[in-house]
Amino acid sequence: MSEHTVLCVDDEPEILHALQRELRNVADRVFTATSGQEGLQLLAEHPIAVVVSDMRMPDMDGATFLHHVLEFAPNTFRIVLTGHADIQAAIAAINEGEIHRYLPKPWNAVELAHIIGQGFERCDLIRENMALTDSLSERNQQLSELNETLEQRVAERTQQLLHSERLSMVGRLAAGVVHEVMTPLTIAVGWVETVSQADNITAGQREALATVSEQILRAASIMENMQDFSRQKHAIKNATDINALIDHALKLMVHPMRRKAIETSRAFTVSTPVVLDEGQISQVLLNLLGNAVDALPPEGKLSISTLTHAPGTEPACVEVCIEDNGPGIGPAYLEHIFEPFFTTKGNKGTGLGLSICKGIVEAHGGKINAESHLGRGSIFSFTLPLEEVSTKDR
Repeated sequence: MSEHTVLCVDDEPEILHALQRELRNVADRVFTATSGQEGLQLLAEHPIAVVVSDMRMPDMDGATFLHHVLEFAPNTFRIVLTGHADIQAAIAAINEGEIHRYLPKPWNAVELAHIIGQGFERCDLIRENMALTDSLSERNQQLSELNETLEQRVAERTQQLLHSERLSMVGRLAAGVVHEVMTPLTIAVGWVETVSQADNITAGQREALATVSEQILRAASIMENMQDFSRQKHAIKNATDINALIDHALKLMVHPMRRKAIETSRAFTVSTPVVLDEGQISQVLLNLLGNAVDALPPEGKLSISTLTHAPGTEPACVEVCIEDNGPGIGPAYLEHIFEPFFTTKGNKGTGLGLSICKGIVEAHGGKINAESHLGRGSIFSFTLPLEEVSTKDR
């Protein structure tokens, strides 16, 4: 409970001593002032619940002083002491709302204590009401924030469900053609391996054939992954050096990057192993790198970075960013690029790559994002949660 304090203002010290003596068992603390100006100074320095002021004082009378109190501390209970000659002035002040009660001189001690008690009760109620109002305002703010968060989560979950349904549709479509596609891919791999074992080819040709074989197997893996999404297959995760995984993906992209003389730069700061499915995340990296290479003009620039986000409002995670200085993607296309079958490449694209990337990243508990500005390039980034690495994952 707040302290019950009284401020007594009178230009006669004897009256102030009498008020102090009678209120010492009623109030927690009694302040005194011999002028209105001194009283206002005390009011500025201390929280005062009740003010008792004489009506007739030099320089500043009681009505004027209590009017200043009303302006400075409107919740303070205001009482005026008045002689018989000043009763009409006191009543006028009451009617103007400047004081709550008046007491004639000489006052009755019991009546004075009773009125002071009423003042304390009123101040306590006001303080409690203000506290409840503040609490209600804070609760309303919290509720508003929770509603906004809930709406955002519902929207995100709705998009995830829609995306899952689209991927499921892609998976069902892939299931009907995967056998027909896998057969020629298997034959192609066999012929590549046969040729690579010939005695009359150079080491460089054998290395090129190995790359061709790896890419054919990647195409087969993409078809299998499309089926896996429809079957809700879980990723097989292991503790992995994400930087090394990116370096491997860049090596696979070295030939198309050389053809365009693309300048690459790396900025790797992640030092913690990331628990992930190497095959699936490699697919994400190759898709994003391939899109960037396709978009870049000759002698374009491509930068890849990794960084760690410490836990805060979101759990700890690593972020991979792939940035290019290509022509960029217009806003009308940017909001649809993760949808199945949506492509900006015309007949050169299937519109499945980014959609599959989104599914892989979200299945890992991460998020994928795209930023782009026409004429300035694009940034594709994705996050992966930092999970605790167990001994068996190492």
